[in-house]
Amino acid sequence: VEGFKECWTLNSETDVPAEAIAGEFAQLSDSSHHTCVLTSDEVVKCWGSNTHGEAEPPPENTYVQISAGAVSDNRYGDPPRHGHTCAVRTDGALDCWGDNRLGQSDPPPGNDFVKVSASGVHACALRKNGRIECWGQRLRNGQGPSNAVRYTDVVVGADGGLWGPHEDSDGTLVYPAHTCGLRADGPIECWGSRYTPNKPYNRHGVDPRSRFTSMSSGRGHVCGVRTDGAIECWGIPGFIAY
Repeated sequence: VEGFKECWTLNSETDVPAEAIAGEFAQLSDSSHHTCVLTSDEVVKCWGSNTHGEAEPPPENTYVQISAGAVSDNRYGDPPRHGHTCAVRTDGALDCWGDNRLGQSDPPPGNDFVKVSASGVHACALRKNGRIECWGQRLRNGQGPSNAVRYTDVVVGADGGLWGPHEDSDGTLVYPAHTCGLRADGPIECWGSRYTPNKPYNRHGVDPRSRFTSMSSGRGHVCGVRTDGAIECWGIPGFIAY
């Protein structure tokens, strides 16, 4: 794979770093606050916000997949940014670095992981046996992945959800966040923050009859490619092109 050779920014006062445009890259992951790329020789390079070390990958390891996650605490004026990055090493183990206030940079042990997805406040990873494991902020709504189900993919909501953090009934600060898993038999299951239906936009949940081949998640919506080639989306209506 030749990879990409160009990056640019919408902010004319911000220079694109040299590492963003020099080299051959196999993957890019962007949190909206920091960006990481995986080079063709399996090295991770990051740039952008680095408040918690989220843009400083371990220099001694090589990787096969990366995911950059961040969340903004927009309760007070100029929002502080909390970011972390997770990656699957070439030996199948997980590395995470950056903010760890909620344990989101403390991945589970094992060397059988094939994919990881980071949100800023939590992360989830897929094992070779099809099981999904998550860590970081406990998702207050939804039960999480089923141990009895085999999954083929996992994604998490970007930037901690749309509405920003709020205090739970016990005073704990909670960031909206969700996770979705693509089951081996085709359905998509999601758990975590849910959004109130707003008719006539009633697609706030996936159609249980649909079967998918891939999926992707944003802050407040999820989209999947169905087996018939159509794209199906659900979540907050303002983010979905109906």
